[in-house]
Amino acid sequence: MTELSSRVRTIVSQTFGIPLAQITDATGSENLEAWDSMHQIHLIVALEAEFGVSFDPEQAIELTTVRAIDDALRELGAK
Repeated sequence: MTELSSRVRTIVSQTFGIPLAQITDATGSENLEAWDSMHQIHLIVALEAEFGVSFDPEQAIELTTVRAIDDALRELGAK
């Protein structure tokens, strides 16, 4: 696991209040009951602050799994 992925998983764990060990690349809105619209906003804000990036609204809507978040951050050049 890369440092970026580790940091994303830590933020997801903190945002949704779930153990870090339970988070996989597939963790997302489809399989995590707590992943609702308010948590999605909190997650986006936390990711933007942690990685110094800015997601446009269309991109933010697509960030529904840990894998999608990792991919989007890499595309934005986050390390």
